[in-house]
Order: sequence, then structure tokens, then C-alpha cells
Amino acid sequence: MSVNNTVFVNDAYATDKYVYFLYYGKSLSDFENKHTGEISQVIVFDWDGNHIENISTDKKLLFLAANDNDEKLYGGEMTEKEIGSIIQYELN
Repeated sequence: MSVNNTVFVNDAYATDKYVYFLYYGKSLSDFENKHTGEISQVIVFDWDGNHIENISTDKKLLFLAANDNDEKLYGGEMTEKEIGSIIQYELN
């Protein structure tokens, strides 16, 4: 894969109700630079393929997960050198 290729989905996580995609939409070289201060987009679909919502996070995430009842979303915050911390987001 070329460093100029675009990474669209960096991670995905599924529950019984939804599939969560961590959308990036930048080149692999930009992704690997681990810029901080950016936000991430999480795109949510149900199992029938219906778009449910887009979620903007306040941090740049490297990976994500959700709890079983889809009330909380968890993400690993990306810092300059490593994963900084696990961030929790309340879902509606």
C-alpha cells in the first residue's frame, strides 16, 4: 500500500444493534504522522445497512469500542508517540 493511498476506515466495532466505523479519510502518511488536535468521525449503521448517525469526537482516536447496550463509546486517544488514554463518550 502506498503512503499516498487514502485510509477511509481505520477501525470498526459491532454490537448486536449497530456497526461503528472510525472514519479517517486522509492519506496513510498523514495517518501515520499521528497529528494531535484533530477530531475523529464515527459513522454508525444498523445491521440492515441504514445510516443511523455520524458522531464527531473531540479527540483523534486510533481505535473504538462500544458497550453492549450502545450507551457508551470508548476510543483510544492518539498522541504524538502512543495512545494517550481511553476516552469515554455517552451515546443517546
